[in-house]
Amino acid sequence: DNNLEAAPAAIKGVVQEMVFQMGEEGVRGFKDALEAMSKGDYNKTAEGMLNSKWAKKDSPERASVLAEEVRSYAMEGDTEAELFFDPATGKIQ
Repeated sequence: DNNLEAAPAAIKGVVQEMVFQMGEEGVRGFKDALEAMSKGDYNKTAEGMLNSKWAKKDSPERASVLAEEVRSYAMEGDTEAELFFDPATGKIQ
């Protein structure tokens, strides 16, 4: 499993919504998106989300909304990410 512990709350919220809809096993199938997410590459995460049966057939509207949330974080993330960075420990929280 990818370590998403350090992911920002907004990104964790997207994952929670996906798990609510598809279950943990369903979300684990998004290997490329989860890997990108764990590296903080939110544009690639959104691409991975949209390149799926979930987005193309099962729930295109929900997938589009959630992918847009991830993309908007990618564009605004630099300033928001500072809120999760602890300069004392050098860790993102």
